[in-house]
Amino acid sequence: MGFFFLSNTILQIAILAVLITASKCLVHGAETPRLSIITDKEALISFKSGIDPETLGFLLTWDQTLSPCNWTGVRCNDEVGARVVELDLSDLGLKGSISPHIGNLSFLRSLQLQNNQLMGVIPQNISRCTELEILDLGNNEISGRIPEELSDLSRLQKLKQLDLTINNLTGTIPGFLHNLTTIQVIRMAHNLLHGTVPPGLGNLPELQMYDIGFNRIVGVGDNGLDFLTSLTNSTRLNFLAVDGNLLEGVIPESIGNLPKVLEKLYMGGNRIHGGIPASIGHLSGLTLLSLSYNSISFDIPQEIGHLEELRTLELAGNNLSGKIPTSLGSLKNLFNIDLSGNELEGTIPTSFENFQTLLSLDLSCNKLNGSIPKEILNLRSLSTHLDLSNNLLTGPLPQEIGTLDSLIAIDLSNNGLSETIPDSIGGYQVLDPVLVPTDSSLSYDGQSIAPEAQHDCLIGILGVGLSCAVDSPDVRISMRDALCKLRSIRETLLKT
Repeated sequence: MGFFFLSNTILQIAILAVLITASKCLVHGAETPRLSIITDKEALISFKSGIDPETLGFLLTWDQTLSPCNWTGVRCNDEVGARVVELDLSDLGLKGSISPHIGNLSFLRSLQLQNNQLMGVIPQNISRCTELEILDLGNNEISGRIPEELSDLSRLQKLKQLDLTINNLTGTIPGFLHNLTTIQVIRMAHNLLHGTVPPGLGNLPELQMYDIGFNRIVGVGDNGLDFLTSLTNSTRLNFLAVDGNLLEGVIPESIGNLPKVLEKLYMGGNRIHGGIPASIGHLSGLTLLSLSYNSISFDIPQEIGHLEELRTLELAGNNLSGKIPTSLGSLKNLFNIDLSGNELEGTIPTSFENFQTLLSLDLSCNKLNGSIPKEILNLRSLSTHLDLSNNLLTGPLPQEIGTLDSLIAIDLSNNGLSETIPDSIGGYQVLDPVLVPTDSSLSYDGQSIAPEAQHDCLIGILGVGLSCAVDSPDVRISMRDALCKLRSIRETLLKT
């Protein structure tokens, strides 16, 4: 019995040793191709096979007899064994889908497929790219949800830039994104995302850009914008955009605690109410402030005049009342100011004469009275757009109006001016709105659209077009602002 017991034990140990050896062989056999340039090559060939042949472009030059390190758009790194570390196929007009085999590029650090026409979903296997630092799939036609597999932080802990802008992504903002403590850029604008902003924004100390604009994100109640307070921990944040959503609530006083390095703040096109807090004047680094097309009320705070770096101020389409604060004259670096579509009253401040770099001024559709200050008409930089229409302005036209020889568009209509607007200003012909063609049969939802509303719509579209045509990219209206303005014009037209 003792010999049998010993033999049986030896047999069990032997079988166990064989199993352990076999498992090691299996693991080694699985890892070897995964860590091979051969599987990198196979992954790239698989990606190519998912692209419409008519759009392959220089992918046709990928010679399969050569190492993929020699292929255009591919970069390898000898320090990691000649493995693929970058794939840049942006701006090629590629059509097709992203192969799930892309996840086999286990040393990939940068994947840039932006500005193509890729469809389908984001492959789940992309989370296997454990070295990934840059993932840019912006401006495609990708749909579906952001894969839950990306939430494995042990795999994506190196991710620094995520750009999914301008796609057809659905679902909610994944909460795991707010746990990627090294991430610097999160861009998900112009999708179909819904739900609320998940918690955890305070966990992103390296964050520089957070853009979730033009989705269907909601925030309910007076505290619907309190998530902004969490971003005070992101001391490097310079770009924040939540515009074009369904956010409600009051702008919190704590907004003034956002980082001083914040340069651009987009909050327009939501359902924000209440007033503009005076603390916003603490954001001394702002070059752009856009709060247009909300339901913001009360006075414009004097403290906005403290934002001396401001280039663009957009407060249009709200319920702002009271007088235009003279402190705005301190914003000597302004290129564009739009206060149109409010309930502002009183006179136009003569302090506007300080706007020596101003290109566009829109104060239309308010209740401004008094005469047109000659100081405005003496602004030599004013060259894009001057709109004072639909106010209560009176008195004669200042003679200085004839010196606006570089101004592209001017609108003084629907005021109480005592003199007829001349046929030409500065050598340019003045367009009479009556001459703009309209369609008496135009209707929406069974209701006819008045010619006056059609005029306003066409003139508004013309103004957006002129703002888009400015030569300097620094002062040209951004695409997001143009879309916001066009949306507002459409809503105004359909409500008439």
